[in-house]
Amino acid sequence: MFRTVLATLQPHLDPHCRISILCSSEDPDLYEYFEFFGLPGSTDMSDADGTICVKLHDKNGVDKLTWLEEFAHALQYIKDGNIPFSCDHQVRNEREVEASSCILKNAARLRLTPDERKDCERRIRHYGSKLCR
Repeated sequence: MFRTVLATLQPHLDPHCRISILCSSEDPDLYEYFEFFGLPGSTDMSDADGTICVKLHDKNGVDKLTWLEEFAHALQYIKDGNIPFSCDHQVRNEREVEASSCILKNAARLRLTPDERKDCERRIRHYGSKLCR
């Protein structure tokens, strides 16, 4: 399903086909990584060639909000480039707020449930509280 959605959107949002998807259901090492860290997904960009990898922990199913958020991060990489990996990095926190805010702003079009909207609001509060003022 994720690859079908990406294939539909890619010509418009990623014409250079820089985004790829890896799923834990297809990669035992990725499954172990997600299980160890307790993550539903992650997205990163290679400094070497600018490719963007969306990784989803789909072995037991992945929710729509995780997919939307990781795809939003992939688009941020296309638009703004790579950032250092650090959980307390200012730009990373700004991007987390931006991604959740964009998803929440489009909640009706994306058909978010009330719980998904609350989760977006929770993420905005959490990462927003880490922003330097």
